[in-house]
Amino acid sequence: MQLTMQSDWTRNVKLATFTRADRANNRNLHGVPILLKETFNTLDKMDTTGGSLALKGARPSKEAHVVKALRSAGAVILGKTTITQWSNTRAAKAPNGWTSVYGQCYGAFHAKQDPQGSSSGAAVAASLDLAAATLGAETWGSIVYPAQRSAVVGIKPTVGLVSRAGVIPVSTHKDTIGPVTRSVKDGAIILNVLAGRDEDDETTGSIPFGSIPDYTKACDKHALEGARIAISESALRTVTDEDVLDSFQKAVDLIASMGATVIRDVDFKEFDPEGHQRENLSFNVMLREGLESYFDQLKVNPHGIHTLADLVTFMERTPEEQVERYGIEGFTDARDEPYTSESPEFKDAVARMKHLGADIERLLDVTQCDAIVAPTSADLPFDLGQNPVVTVPLGFYPKDRKVVRALDSMVAKANNVPYSLSFVGKRFSEETLIGLAYAFEQATLVGERARPCVHSSVELIFNVAGEGDAKL
Repeated sequence: MQLTMQSDWTRNVKLATFTRADRANNRNLHGVPILLKETFNTLDKMDTTGGSLALKGARPSKEAHVVKALRSAGAVILGKTTITQWSNTRAAKAPNGWTSVYGQCYGAFHAKQDPQGSSSGAAVAASLDLAAATLGAETWGSIVYPAQRSAVVGIKPTVGLVSRAGVIPVSTHKDTIGPVTRSVKDGAIILNVLAGRDEDDETTGSIPFGSIPDYTKACDKHALEGARIAISESALRTVTDEDVLDSFQKAVDLIASMGATVIRDVDFKEFDPEGHQRENLSFNVMLREGLESYFDQLKVNPHGIHTLADLVTFMERTPEEQVERYGIEGFTDARDEPYTSESPEFKDAVARMKHLGADIERLLDVTQCDAIVAPTSADLPFDLGQNPVVTVPLGFYPKDRKVVRALDSMVAKANNVPYSLSFVGKRFSEETLIGLAYAFEQATLVGERARPCVHSSVELIFNVAGEGDAKL
C-alpha cells in the first residue's frame, strides 16, 4: 500500500513536545500520529493530487480546516494515504484504490482484495495500525465502505458538522469528513476535534447546538437499553449475500437482547433502494463547479488545470492516466452538462434529492426510533439526506466462501474478508449513534478478531515527500 510520508514529521513531534506544558488544556491530541486522505490540503512538502498527475506538484493556498484543527490539538500529521482516483468520479470502470500517481492499493485481508471506496488507503492504514487514527472523506460510501472491508470503524458525520474547506470536492450537498479508527471511542475522540463551525464552509452554519458535544461521553456500553431500532425491509432486499444476512439477523437478536426495541416491517415513503433514483444532473454540476473552484484556489498549478475540460484534455494526453483502459465518462458527462447551479433544472434536481433524502428522518419520526440498523452494504439514502452513519465490524467471510471478483479481477468477497453493520440516524444525531455503535462493539468485539494477511511489520513501500521512495 502507498503512503506519502511527511519528511519533517519528527520536527513536528519535537515542536509538540516543546509546547506541551503551556498548551495542555487545548491540545488533547498531543503527539497523536494521524494519517490523512490524500485529498486534504497541507502546506508542507506533501502533494494533494486527487490521485492524478494533473495536480502533481500543485500547491494550495491554504491548509484544510480539519488539518489546522488537528495541528492545533497537538496531533502529528505523519502523512497521507492513497485513494481511489478523483474519489471514484472519473468512470465506472476505474477500480477502487487505483490512481495514476500511487498505483493500486489492496485490502489487507486477502490477496489482491478490493479495498472498496475512495478512502481506501485510510481504512487499510487503520487496519494495519500505521497510525492512531486516519481521516477520510465521503460523498456516498467512501468512509463506511472502506471501513467495512478493513474491519475498522468509520464515522460519516452529518454534512455540516465538519468543515470541508481545503479538501478536493465532489458534491457540496453530500461531501463530509470523518475519522476511520480501530474503535468507536477512538473515532469519537477525533470527531471532538474535527466538529465545529468554519466561515469557509457555510454548511457548518447549520450546526444546531451552541457548543460541540463531547462525543466520548456517549460511549456507554448500556446505550442500547431502551433504544428503539428500525429495520428497513426494502434496504435489506438490496443485500443478497447469505453470510452477511445471517450475521445481521444474529446482530439484531443481540441488539434486542441488550434491551433495545426492534421495529421491523417499516419502510421509506419515497425512496426505493431498488429504483435507481439518484440522478446525474445535480451531481454533474456540483462536481464540475466544485473542482473548477478548487483549481482556481491553487497557489501553484504547474499544468494549468483551470476547468474540467482542461483536466479531461490533460488526462487524455497522458498515458499514465489509463483513459483507454478505465474511461473518463464521469468527467466528460460533467463537462458537457448544460446546466449550472443557477439553472432552474439544477435547483429542481436538488429539491428532488433532498425530498428523497428526507425519508430517513420521516421513517425515524413515524416509528419514534433512534436509528436505522442495516448491513453496511445495504442501500440507504443517507447521502441524499446528509445523515450521519457509524459503521462497526460485523463478521468475516468463512473459509469455504467462494471468491467473488470485482474490477481488475480484485477480490470483492472471499475467506477472511470483513463486512460490517451500520447505524444511521437523523442529522446531527452523532451522539446517539456513537453510543449505540459503542454498545454493540463492546458486546461483540468483532474488530479484535481481525486477522489481516499482511502486517505493518512486513516491508511496505511508501513515498517520503521530497525524498523519493523509502521503506517501512
